[in-house]
Amino acid sequence: MYALVTAVLSLVLTLTLSQGYTSAGERLGMVNAIEKEIEGSFDLILHGGNSSDDLLIFAILDIRGDDVDIEPFTSEFNYRRFKKLTASKAVERAKSFVRQDIDTYGIAIRKIVDSSGRIYGYEIVPLYRPFVYAESDVLDNNYVRERKKIKVYIRLKTTVEKLLEQKDRQWNR
Repeated sequence: MYALVTAVLSLVLTLTLSQGYTSAGERLGMVNAIEKEIEGSFDLILHGGNSSDDLLIFAILDIRGDDVDIEPFTSEFNYRRFKKLTASKAVERAKSFVRQDIDTYGIAIRKIVDSSGRIYGYEIVPLYRPFVYAESDVLDNNYVRERKKIKVYIRLKTTVEKLLEQKDRQWNR
């Protein structure tokens, strides 16, 4: 019986970690936004861009002055933080950063919100030509609030991961 319980707990832990997040906090939602509604002061987080084939590129505008900090759940060398930027400066830097790949054709802007509609910040992601990765938005980031922090669990959408695995297998034949 002990072995069975241990095996089940191990499986649950493995599945939870493989999804990139835990259920310990409140999972936040994403709501489409437009640039004109972004106002105030922000810390800008630029994630990725460390190599030419990096698809984990996105920007977060973390609202300053609220009691919650947004932090990517990754090594610090994968992102940079710029503090105390105006909305217009943060948005312009974010847009310039996420458009660095030649296969991008636009951007998506989303509010990071809780179940009551409170806005914690904005996510700006590149949109790729659909024929390149089978869909335009390749990211499946999850935002989880745990007390005074929001952790960003970063990953590609499953369809994109599978497509890249297929391409790797073709190249490595």
